[in-house]
Amino acid sequence: MEDRKIRLQKMLAELAKNYSSESELARAMGIPRQAFGTYARAESFPQGENLQKIANFLNLSIDELMGQLWEKERSLKTKEKGATYQVNSNKAEDLIPIAAQLPNSEKLALVKYLVNSLDVAVS
Repeated sequence: MEDRKIRLQKMLAELAKNYSSESELARAMGIPRQAFGTYARAESFPQGENLQKIANFLNLSIDELMGQLWEKERSLKTKEKGATYQVNSNKAEDLIPIAAQLPNSEKLALVKYLVNSLDVAVS
């Protein structure tokens, strides 16, 4: 599994192909050259303002950027059967068939988790 720093490094390397130098890309993003260099070498991961600047440059929210940087493969485990389902998607429509295979107790646990994770009130 790739580390998020490595994924960011690859993303920055791909973006840098459109610029004459990493320094030029760093300037375009509004990130100090030295900080950008540590991200480009996967020595550190941006925090706060610099993470926001990278997301803004890519026209993404921080959540969307982080979603791209985290391993996409997810595992769902059922307690009763110990089965593991591999999901290579972040879309609900792709998760529904797998969720349908879960035992009722796990479906209930999943629904409770999803309801509790909503940012809006559910009536």
